[in-house]
Amino acid sequence: MGVSSSEQERSFKYNLEVISENTLPAESGWLSKTPARTEYILGLSTEAIKEFTELQEFMGSASPTGFDLHVNTGFKEAANEMKSITMSIFLKLYADEDYFTLIDRAELDIEKGSE
Repeated sequence: MGVSSSEQERSFKYNLEVISENTLPAESGWLSKTPARTEYILGLSTEAIKEFTELQEFMGSASPTGFDLHVNTGFKEAANEMKSITMSIFLKLYADEDYFTLIDRAELDIEKGSE
Protein backbone atom coordinates (compact mmCIF):
# COMPACT_ATOMS: atom_id res chain seq x y z
CA MET A 1 0.00 0.00 0.00
CA GLY A 2 1.30 3.43 -0.87
CA VAL A 3 0.29 6.54 1.05
CA SER A 4 1.30 10.07 0.17
CA SER A 5 1.01 13.39 1.95
CA SER A 6 2.04 16.87 0.90
CA GLU A 7 5.44 16.20 2.52
CA GLN A 8 6.32 12.58 1.73
CA GLU A 9 5.36 9.25 0.22
CA ARG A 10 5.46 5.98 2.15
CA SER A 11 5.11 2.38 1.06
CA PHE A 12 3.88 -0.41 3.30
CA LYS A 13 4.02 -4.15 2.58
CA TYR A 14 1.71 -6.63 4.24
CA ASN A 15 2.85 -10.25 3.94
CA LEU A 16 0.11 -12.69 4.80
CA GLU A 17 0.14 -16.12 6.42
CA VAL A 18 -2.22 -18.96 5.49
CA ILE A 19 -4.63 -19.59 8.37
CA SER A 20 -6.74 -22.16 6.53
CA GLU A 21 -7.22 -23.66 3.07
CA ASN A 22 -10.49 -25.23 1.92
CA THR A 23 -11.56 -26.84 -1.35
CA LEU A 24 -15.08 -25.71 -2.24
CA PRO A 25 -17.17 -27.93 -4.54
CA ALA A 26 -18.55 -26.88 -7.91
CA GLU A 27 -21.98 -25.26 -7.81
CA SER A 28 -24.65 -25.22 -10.47
CA GLY A 29 -27.12 -22.37 -10.29
CA TRP A 30 -30.08 -21.30 -12.36
CA LEU A 31 -28.05 -18.87 -14.50
CA SER A 32 -24.46 -19.98 -14.11
CA LYS A 33 -22.07 -22.65 -12.98
CA THR A 34 -19.22 -22.11 -10.56
CA PRO A 35 -16.33 -24.56 -10.85
CA ALA A 36 -14.66 -26.15 -7.84
CA ARG A 37 -12.34 -23.66 -6.20
CA THR A 38 -9.91 -23.18 -3.33
CA GLU A 39 -10.60 -20.74 -0.51
CA TYR A 40 -7.68 -19.39 1.51
CA ILE A 41 -8.12 -17.49 4.75
CA LEU A 42 -5.05 -15.34 5.31
CA GLY A 43 -3.93 -13.20 8.23
CA LEU A 44 -1.29 -10.55 8.77
CA SER A 45 2.16 -11.90 9.59
CA THR A 46 4.05 -10.56 12.60
CA GLU A 47 6.05 -8.28 10.29
CA ALA A 48 2.84 -7.09 8.59
CA ILE A 49 1.35 -6.15 11.97
CA LYS A 50 4.42 -3.95 12.61
CA GLU A 51 3.98 -2.39 9.14
CA PHE A 52 0.31 -1.73 9.88
CA THR A 53 1.25 0.00 13.15
CA GLU A 54 3.67 2.20 11.18
CA LEU A 55 0.87 3.05 8.75
CA GLN A 56 -1.37 4.08 11.66
CA GLU A 57 1.41 6.30 13.05
CA PHE A 58 1.96 7.89 9.63
CA MET A 59 -1.77 8.49 9.22
CA GLY A 60 -1.86 10.19 12.63
CA SER A 61 1.11 12.47 11.94
CA ALA A 62 0.42 13.44 8.31
CA SER A 63 -2.62 14.41 6.30
CA PRO A 64 -2.84 11.80 3.54
CA THR A 65 -3.49 13.16 0.06
CA GLY A 66 -3.44 9.89 -1.88
CA PHE A 67 -3.45 6.11 -1.64
CA ASP A 68 -2.59 3.27 -3.98
CA LEU A 69 -3.05 -0.43 -3.43
CA HIS A 70 -1.25 -3.29 -5.17
CA VAL A 71 -2.04 -6.96 -4.65
CA ASN A 72 0.58 -9.54 -5.61
CA THR A 73 -0.08 -13.25 -5.44
CA GLY A 74 2.20 -16.23 -5.67
CA PHE A 75 0.99 -19.68 -6.61
CA LYS A 76 2.83 -22.95 -6.89
CA GLU A 77 3.29 -24.21 -10.43
CA ALA A 78 -0.12 -24.43 -12.09
CA ALA A 79 -1.33 -27.29 -14.24
CA ASN A 80 -0.08 -26.98 -17.83
CA GLU A 81 -3.56 -26.55 -19.28
CA MET A 82 -4.43 -23.56 -17.07
CA LYS A 83 -4.28 -20.24 -18.91
CA SER A 84 -6.02 -18.06 -16.32
CA ILE A 85 -7.60 -18.07 -12.88
CA THR A 86 -10.47 -16.14 -11.38
CA MET A 87 -9.77 -14.50 -8.04
CA SER A 88 -11.88 -12.70 -5.45
CA ILE A 89 -10.52 -10.94 -2.38
CA PHE A 90 -12.66 -10.27 0.69
CA LEU A 91 -11.23 -8.16 3.50
CA LYS A 92 -12.08 -8.13 7.19
CA LEU A 93 -10.76 -5.24 9.24
CA TYR A 94 -12.18 -6.19 12.65
CA ALA A 95 -12.75 -9.64 14.16
CA ASP A 96 -16.37 -8.82 15.04
CA GLU A 97 -17.31 -7.49 11.57
CA ASP A 98 -18.15 -9.18 8.28
CA TYR A 99 -15.91 -9.35 5.22
CA PHE A 100 -16.33 -6.77 2.46
CA THR A 101 -15.46 -7.28 -1.20
CA LEU A 102 -12.17 -5.78 -2.36
CA ILE A 103 -11.93 -7.61 -5.70
CA ASP A 104 -14.76 -9.69 -7.16
CA ARG A 105 -14.08 -12.42 -9.73
CA ALA A 106 -11.14 -10.80 -11.50
CA GLU A 107 -9.75 -13.00 -14.26
CA LEU A 108 -5.95 -13.15 -14.16
CA ASP A 109 -3.74 -14.57 -16.90
CA ILE A 110 -1.16 -17.10 -15.76
CA GLU A 111 2.36 -16.23 -16.83
CA LYS A 112 4.79 -19.14 -17.04
CA GLY A 113 8.17 -18.44 -15.44
CA SER A 114 11.42 -19.18 -17.21
CA GLU A 115 13.21 -22.39 -16.29
